[in-house]
Amino acid sequence: FWLKRRIPLPRATFEGLTPLGMDSRKVKLTVDVLVFHLAGDELQLLTITRGRNPFQGCLALPGGFVEEGEDIEIAAARELAEETHVEGLQLLQVGAFGKPDRDPRGRVVSVAFLAFAPDAACQADDDAATARFQSVRELMGRQWAFDHAEIVAAALKLACLHAEAKRLAPLLPKGTDEALAARALSECLQALHSGA
Repeated sequence: FWLKRRIPLPRATFEGLTPLGMDSRKVKLTVDVLVFHLAGDELQLLTITRGRNPFQGCLALPGGFVEEGEDIEIAAARELAEETHVEGLQLLQVGAFGKPDRDPRGRVVSVAFLAFAPDAACQADDDAATARFQSVRELMGRQWAFDHAEIVAAALKLACLHAEAKRLAPLLPKGTDEALAARALSECLQALHSGA
């Protein structure tokens, strides 16, 4: 039944370049990386301040464009290292985010990954003006670049699902208390849903 129904697609008008110089007829692929760190019982997230437009000076996740022929997980690790000097983490794919208006430069789809860091060591580089770990609770309600607030919410939800299914341990740094990490994730997700 559902295969026979035709869904009308909106007509696209392609006029060449967007105001920020991207070809509006091509879909670009980016990666974003969410790196969590457990500081005591506080869940922290690695954030950057964007050093370039669009959203220069805004809070964002580390990430960037996938190079031609590059695997997306390798691109995520590369972008994370270039912007924050954080390396060697196990990445878990969160999902793809592709609302047509998510990037003012043109049609850009982002694949997000999450990871857990053993410490809060990081250093801004490349097109990140700053890089630092911040309390997830303090980040709630803040203005983010692109759709990064939505990506953070999706990553928290996925990490909580892994914790509930007892599949969080392989993602955590050695020696991390899995129950403590699960509780911190759950509390942040509850706070996000309650608007706290």
